[in-house]
Amino acid sequence: MTPDSHTRMEVAAEIGRWAVTDYDFESLLAQMAEAICEHLHVEFSSFLQLMPDGNVVFQAGAGWKEGIIGRATIEMGSETAAGYVIRTLTPLAISDLRSDDRFVVSPLLHEHGVVSTLTVPLLGQDRPLGVLGAHSCQPRLFTSEETAWLQVIASFLSARIERSRLSQGESNEKMLRAEQMMAIGQVAAGVAHELRNPLTSIKGLIQVNLRELVARGLPADDLAIIEHEIRRMEMTLQTFLDFARPPQPDRRRQEIGPIVGRVLALVGGRSRKQHVELKFQQHEPTAQAEIDADQIQQLLLNLVLNALDAMPQGGALEVELSPPRDGHLEVYVRDTGHGIAPQILPKVFETFVSSKETGVGLGLPLSRRIAEEHGGALTAYNLPLEGACFLLRLPVAPSERPDHTADCR
Repeated sequence: MTPDSHTRMEVAAEIGRWAVTDYDFESLLAQMAEAICEHLHVEFSSFLQLMPDGNVVFQAGAGWKEGIIGRATIEMGSETAAGYVIRTLTPLAISDLRSDDRFVVSPLLHEHGVVSTLTVPLLGQDRPLGVLGAHSCQPRLFTSEETAWLQVIASFLSARIERSRLSQGESNEKMLRAEQMMAIGQVAAGVAHELRNPLTSIKGLIQVNLRELVARGLPADDLAIIEHEIRRMEMTLQTFLDFARPPQPDRRRQEIGPIVGRVLALVGGRSRKQHVELKFQQHEPTAQAEIDADQIQQLLLNLVLNALDAMPQGGALEVELSPPRDGHLEVYVRDTGHGIAPQILPKVFETFVSSKETGVGLGLPLSRRIAEEHGGALTAYNLPLEGACFLLRLPVAPSERPDHTADCR
């Protein structure tokens, strides 16, 4: 181990201790920013925090011109290095920005004469929290050990941010939401049953008269429209019933990839009509979970249809199955639409909340409940500049234990 590596390990341990205690957060950020510059031998460091609404805040750093931190507008589109790290959740090292044509150089980096850069993601429990960066005015290769060290620092910072968020009462919010869901479910079931029976009778009469008119060669357009609207109302009522009394899950150990494939096949025709490009990335095609395939398919279909609704004029829809993290499989559903409206985002999973004129506001609450009943989670956040991302996390199925009974004599 080199002297630099040994010193970095000691510094990382110290930052880790500060992160898990009540050490002042602003002081932690300042110490971290200075440590990155000193121990990676760079002129600049940066912590760009991705807020749930997709805005990016230059939260901390060292070496920058006065007035930059806390006030600079940071662009993190997918064509930038930081945007790439946010979308892929993988570290990125660029030895010379002048000769690397993969990404657009940030105006801020260009203004400060940055030539080489190392960027790593901050991974939260249910969404990316931002990126941590080390930047130099000289061309240089960042080693794998340096990358791993910066990722460790980012992990400590993520843990501190997550701990602060949890201490602000998220557990109480979950309990309140569960009580609200139970009450609304009871009301929904009652209303759906009261309306379903008369609708069934009306539909039966309409269908009888529709067949008679068609047999006699008379116009039946009006009755056909009425029948179509009744079917649409029945689908809405079924959503209420599914929300109020979800079916018993039939969970089996299986792969997620084929389920995603079926969902994308179902929406293939619509995506082509809307000129929306479908992308599916599998980084861990054989990873399995104990799931009810029909329920998870319903959940993913809800997310994909919502994404298509957000791109009526075309765009790109990406589903990414990432390697397991913290014992969970992760499925990202990203679009290039207009994003979730700021006034909707904090309550996007609440019942009867919808930005669509014809939306009922039960699809996403039902999807989140399916995820939570599987021991997982479903969260949403806006991406920088454009689009939204929904993240589904499901527990990885435990490894099959070898059967040693045949060896026992």
